[in-house]
Amino acid sequence: MRQVACEHDQSTGAYCYVEAVHNANPSDLYFYNLALGTALPASATPSCSACTQSVMALYAADARNLSALGTVYDGAATVANGACGAG
Repeated sequence: MRQVACEHDQSTGAYCYVEAVHNANPSDLYFYNLALGTALPASATPSCSACTQSVMALYAADARNLSALGTVYDGAATVANGACGAG
């Protein structure tokens, strides 16, 4: 989870979490709550940014080891893949 919090946007140099908080669309911010076992709301529409992709890639590696994340990861991946495409 620490690695997710420290991810930064390669194009702006800003922390991804700060960009998600600042974004008018709250959907990207919801991805940071997945590690707490909080599912994405049905209305979530991710921006498909490099930050969201990075967060989901890091979570994919940990989803089987963290029980709270494991319960919501597959649903979030389905939403992200549906909005952004696989990968």
